[in-house]
Amino acid sequence: MNQRRQGTEPPREHIDRLIALYERRELDDALVHGEALARQFPDSPFVSYLLGVVNAAAGNLERAVYWYTHSLRINPNSAVTHFNLGVTLDRLGRTNEAIASYNESVAIKPDPKAYNNLGACLSELGMAEAAAESFRKALELDPELAEAHNNLGYELNRLQRPEQAAISCRHA
Repeated sequence: MNQRRQGTEPPREHIDRLIALYERRELDDALVHGEALARQFPDSPFVSYLLGVVNAAAGNLERAVYWYTHSLRINPNSAVTHFNLGVTLDRLGRTNEAIASYNESVAIKPDPKAYNNLGACLSELGMAEAAAESFRKALELDPELAEAHNNLGYELNRLQRPEQAAISCRHA
């Protein structure tokens, strides 16, 4: 019978094994190992986060949402968990929820990829001005992010600013 240990993280070798299984794309084994760790260490935000990552890679998107959400209940200040939750929610077509997750992520730690993804979700909802602003924030953090330049150009074109759109597209 597995012991239940609350408030502690698993030994490093157990985490390393889970990560190695994931990296080798042995996802079924990673899920079994990760869920066993989660039963032993139910208050480990890192184990829950890793189970979100593995489930997302395995295509179990609703299960990934469950584990990311569980991780955030334990540690709500993880920008990377909010980001990955946003990616997963977006993949599920839950755009408004993805926007909320990206907003949480950038509030904790501004990140160009999170701003770019946030802008893409806003664009999907037809919020061109807000999307353009999000792409600008991404470019402030990483002026070389070609995808954000391209996305900004698209939004500027939608906003009837063709000269600015052309400049942004050239940067892409």
